[in-house]
Amino acid sequence: MMSSPVYLPHLATVTSFRLFYGDFLTLQDSHIHAHLRKRGRNSLFPIEMSFIEVEGDHYDGGNILEQEDTSIINGTVAGSDDLWIWVRFEVNATGSYLRFYGCQVEYAVSTVQ
Repeated sequence: MMSSPVYLPHLATVTSFRLFYGDFLTLQDSHIHAHLRKRGRNSLFPIEMSFIEVEGDHYDGGNILEQEDTSIINGTVAGSDDLWIWVRFEVNATGSYLRFYGCQVEYAVSTVQ
């Protein structure tokens, strides 16, 4: 499991969330779950802005693969929001060659801050 903070400008609107991964030899089922979450400073519970789930055998001859989600929920970010990416792997093969290459958050702003 990996987690990383995300810093965006006040009133930015998240437009897409991407996951980059590779499966270079894994011939058994594996799972990757990537979440983009936010929580306001006065809120107890996070909001799931985006979720990408990749399941199954992804072996693709060593290519870097990509999954994208553009159906962002509550995409506008307030300056007081905490954002983070949370990624979890479940690999059912010993000696798996499943690799995580990162996530990308695209956003738009209507004014220069």
